[in-house]
Amino acid sequence: MHRLRLEIGPYPRVEQRCRERFDRMMCSWNPTRCRIRLRSSTESFLVSFGHADFLSRGLRPFLKAPCKEASRHAGDSCELPVADCKFTLNLLDDLSRSVSLGGHDRRRYRSEKSLKGMAGPPRVKSTAWHELNLGQGSGCNGDAALDSRSRPEQRGAVSDTVIAAMDALVRSQEQITGTRMSWNIWPSTRLDATRVIVPLGCLYTPLKETEGLQLVEYEPVICKGRDCGAVLNPFCYVDFHSKSWTCPFCHTRNRFPQHYADHITETNLPAELLQMCSTIEYIIPSVACQPPVFLLVLDTALIEEELDQAKDSLQQSLAMMPQNALVGFITFGAMCYVHELASTTLPKAYAFRGGKEYTAQQVAYQLGFALKNDPRGTMGAQAARRFLLPVADCEFTLNSLLDDLSRDAWPLGGHDRRPYRCTGAALSVALGLVEATCPQGSVRVTLLVGGPCNVGPGMVVGEELAETIRSHLDLQKETPNAKHTKKALKFYASLASRAVACGFAVDIFACSLDQVGLYEMKVISDKTGGYMVMSDSFSMHVFKDSFRKIFEPDETGYLKLGFNAKIEVFTSREFKCCGAVGGLSSLGKKGPCVAETEIGEGNTCQWVAGSLDRNTTIGFYFDIAQAATAAAGKQAFLQFQTCYLHPSGRKRLRVTTVSHRFTDAQMSDIQQGFDQEAAAVLMARYAVFKCENEDPLDVLRWVDRMLIRLLAALGWLLGGPAGPVPGFCVAQGF
Repeated sequence: MHRLRLEIGPYPRVEQRCRERFDRMMCSWNPTRCRIRLRSSTESFLVSFGHADFLSRGLRPFLKAPCKEASRHAGDSCELPVADCKFTLNLLDDLSRSVSLGGHDRRRYRSEKSLKGMAGPPRVKSTAWHELNLGQGSGCNGDAALDSRSRPEQRGAVSDTVIAAMDALVRSQEQITGTRMSWNIWPSTRLDATRVIVPLGCLYTPLKETEGLQLVEYEPVICKGRDCGAVLNPFCYVDFHSKSWTCPFCHTRNRFPQHYADHITETNLPAELLQMCSTIEYIIPSVACQPPVFLLVLDTALIEEELDQAKDSLQQSLAMMPQNALVGFITFGAMCYVHELASTTLPKAYAFRGGKEYTAQQVAYQLGFALKNDPRGTMGAQAARRFLLPVADCEFTLNSLLDDLSRDAWPLGGHDRRPYRCTGAALSVALGLVEATCPQGSVRVTLLVGGPCNVGPGMVVGEELAETIRSHLDLQKETPNAKHTKKALKFYASLASRAVACGFAVDIFACSLDQVGLYEMKVISDKTGGYMVMSDSFSMHVFKDSFRKIFEPDETGYLKLGFNAKIEVFTSREFKCCGAVGGLSSLGKKGPCVAETEIGEGNTCQWVAGSLDRNTTIGFYFDIAQAATAAAGKQAFLQFQTCYLHPSGRKRLRVTTVSHRFTDAQMSDIQQGFDQEAAAVLMARYAVFKCENEDPLDVLRWVDRMLIRLLAALGWLLGGPAGPVPGFCVAQGF
C-alpha cells in the first residue's frame, strides 16, 4: 500500500480541502515506480514525479494558472505561479523503495516567486526522508542536491545513522571475535549473492588480543557427527533434561561428557556456552612441545660495512630471544657452512658445496647424526644438539663467532664479476637441518641476504656483471635475461613445499641497492607465513626495527607469536568456503563445507601457516550453497579453529564462532550490513591473487567493472535539467 503525506504551511484553512483533493487523486492514480519530492524555500519550489498528469490532477486547484501542457511534453520545464498555500510532499519508504528513474518519464516543474508579502516562510516539518534542496550544490550535478540531514529510503539507500550504528556494532564484534565480514546481513540465495557484487567474505585475525578472552586448560567438547568436528559453542541448543546439545552446523545431537553432565544447569554453564565467550582458547593438557627454534642464515658475500651492521642486529636479537629458545647458525657465500655451537674451544663448521640442492637425509648424513640411506631417519634430537642449542648455553659462543666472522674468503675474480652467493643451496641445507631434527616443531628460518643468487640452484643471474639481472619487461616478454627465472621459481616452490609439510616459517630480509631475486624467492615466504622485508641497507631502520619486532615479548614474557598453526573452517549447510588468501597453504582436506568455486588457496577446509602474530589477518571467501534458500531472519553459523604451538611449549586451540542472519527475498536491509572497509580489503586481496595468474591489465579492468557495479547497487540516481541522469549519489557513510 502506497502512502502519501501532505504538509501544509501557515494556512490551515485550506488543509481539509487539500487532503480531500489528494485522497480522490490517489484513488485513481497508480504511482508505481514513481517518485515525488517538493521542497520549499523563500525563493523557489520544485516538484519531480513520474506521471505528467499528476500536476494537472493534483495541483491545479492550488494554482492560478492552468497546466494545459503538463501532460503533453515529456521532460519540459514550465513556470507556474504559486497560489496562497505552500506545501511539501514526501513519498514514504514503501513507495520510493522500488524507484528507478533511469528509463522512466520524468517531469519537472519549477515556480519561482518572491515571497516578500508573506508573514514568514512556509512551515516545513522535519522528516526522516531525504528532500531535494534547490539552488544549493553539494557535490551532485544539476540543481537537485542531497540534504545531508536526511536521506531517501530507496532501494540501496540507507541513512547515515543506521550506517554509524552498524559500524559501531561491527567494531565491537571485532574486539570480541577478531572477525570482520564484508556483509553482516547475508543474501539468502546464490543468485542474490551474485547481485551484491562484493563476495561474501571474512577477515579473521586468529591471534588477535580480544576482549575478555577466556583461557581454559582442558580438552574441548567436539561434535561427533559425520564429517563434522565443530566445538561446543554459545550457539548450540542445550537440552538440560537429557544432558545433551545439538550442533548448529550438522544438527547432530551429542551427549555431554560425564563431568559436564554432572554439573551443567541453566544457571551453571561452562565457559563455552556463555555468549561472551564466542572466542575461547583451550590449552591442551596432554600435549607438550619443544621451545621455539630460530635458525639464522647469514650472507657473508657482503661489503664489510653491511656485514658489520647485519652481525650487530643478530647479536641484539640473541639478547632478546627467550633463554630456552633453540638457535642455530649458517653462513654462505660461494659455499654453505653449518656452524657447530657446542664447541667452545675451537670453532667448527661443516661445509656444503653451493652448486647442488640437499635433502634432509643428505644434510643429516653430512653432519654425522644419520646413516646414509637409513629409512628410520635420524638418530634423534640428541645428536643434533651440537647445531641447535638453547640461547642460554650458546650465547657466548655465538657472539664470539659473530665477532670473528669476516667476509667470504672465496676469490672474487676481479671487479667485473659478482661475488658468489649460493642462496638456494643455503636455504635447502637450513631446511634439511630442521627437517631432520625437529619436524612439526616451532621453527623459524631467517635469511639475511644482500645480493642476487648466482651460484647453484635458485640462481637468477650469472657471475659476469655484463649480464644484467632480469627486469619486469624481461619477465613479461621472456627475454634471454630471464633465462634463469623458471628454474628458480620451480626450485623455491619445492623448498616452500618442504617447509609447509613440516610447518616451518621462512623469513627473508633482503637489503641491497640492487635486486636480490625476491620475485623468485617470495613464494617461500608467502606459503609459510614468514616475513619478507626489503631495504636499501642493513643499517636502515626498516630492517633493524622489523628484525627486532620478531623477538618482542608480551606482558608474560613470551613471544607474541604462534608456530605451526593449522586453521580449519566449519560452516552451516546454507553456505560453503571458497578458499583463503593470506600467508598460508592448503592442506587439501575435503569436507561438506568446501565450495566448488576456488578463490585463493581453495578446495579445502584446512590450512597451515608456519607462523602467526597478533596482527596476522587472513581473508576467507564464502558462497551460498547451490540449492540453499534461507528463510528471512534465519541464522548462518561460522566457526574457526586455530591449533598452534605457543612459545611457552604448550599446544593451544583457539575457537571463534560467529553467527549472521539472512536477509529477505527483496534484500531490503542488506545494505545496512555492508562493511566497506572489510569489503575493500577482501577485494584488494582477491585482485592481488588474480594478478598471480592473469594479466594485470585484465585484473585492473575487472576491478573497475566491479567498482562500477557496486556503486550502482549502493547508490541512487538523481535527475536534472542537464540530462536524463546528471547526478549520482551514495550515502555519506560510504
